[in-house]
Amino acid sequence: MNPTALTTLVFDGKDHRAFLNRMFTHELLNPPEDCFRFAALCTPKGRVIANGLFLNNGEKTRMVLPACQRDMVRETLLKFRLRDQVNITDEAQHWTLAWNTPAGLAGEGVLEALKLQAINEGSDDWMEAACQAGLAMITAEDREKHVPQTLNMDLAEGIHFSKGCYPGQEVVARLHYLGKPKNRTVHAIHATQLPVGTEIFHPDKPTKSGGTCILAAESGHLLCTIKTEWLQDTTLKTLAAGPDQQPLSLAELPYSIQ
Repeated sequence: MNPTALTTLVFDGKDHRAFLNRMFTHELLNPPEDCFRFAALCTPKGRVIANGLFLNNGEKTRMVLPACQRDMVRETLLKFRLRDQVNITDEAQHWTLAWNTPAGLAGEGVLEALKLQAINEGSDDWMEAACQAGLAMITAEDREKHVPQTLNMDLAEGIHFSKGCYPGQEVVARLHYLGKPKNRTVHAIHATQLPVGTEIFHPDKPTKSGGTCILAAESGHLLCTIKTEWLQDTTLKTLAAGPDQQPLSLAELPYSIQ
């Protein structure tokens, strides 16, 4: 299977929603049936292990995530299941995303403008829509490297700040109420597909990396982390990638990160 293709974990059992609710960053106890939720599984130090999209399907809940993350998420959650009546199974289903942004969309409504579609064969076609929506779904390469706010999950409807505890909740809440993320995720465009993990530089500071590419579509659309202080420069329109300083043009996101 393509490791970056979107695939599924299925949860059921009478305790499964309460279990998911105390493990992930968003409220999953009573998820809506007409749209999906975005949420992350974190370490106790608030670092994102994996994130994905949750679908309420009657007595079951599906988590859609990159295939390279599925086995690890399943094994991690099984360690915390204890006596809860929760079943976690793989599902041979593939998905893609479509981005249908309405005019003037900003902040609220990001997820409503994304359409999750079942497909027959796994591919990474979903990545362009995710980049355009600012939906930073990480692959195994970025496991435990970022807090949710670095991935803009607080801006992309991926964190519920009053739902109660989950692993890393204290760190995430403290940053939200008392601090400011040192890094944020931006949407950029390269002439070709950029390898995930490529270092990102400020065009005026070519010797010191300020972030990395975390998601890259074949079309050249990508999401990359950068230093939040760079965003204070309102004239910043480009970035540089890799040791050869390949040019990246900054593109719009459907929410503000200023």
